[in-house]
Amino acid sequence: QGILWMMALNLVAVPYVWSWDFVLLMPLFVATLIATRSLALRGLMLIVYTAVWILTVHIRLTTLADEAQFWWMPLVLLATIIIVHAVSRRREGKLALAQA
Repeated sequence: QGILWMMALNLVAVPYVWSWDFVLLMPLFVATLIATRSLALRGLMLIVYTAVWILTVHIRLTTLADEAQFWWMPLVLLATIIIVHAVSRRREGKLALAQA
């Protein structure tokens, strides 16, 4: 789990060098998708992932498609992962309190 987070957070700590940085997020994205028990959160992740690719293809087809235009991809994916982790932990905390 630590290695997955290190790979993902590496994108935030260093300046963008190339436009395919989001690839480093994929192991963490998939691990989060698998670990998440909530179907709603899984659905959210899949919707965001699909929307990111649809918007990417749209930008590629309708503009000069400069690689610098895709700076937002890793940030959107990382924000989605963080939100899903936060909501999952909050739900698990409420569940633990309800069972006590």
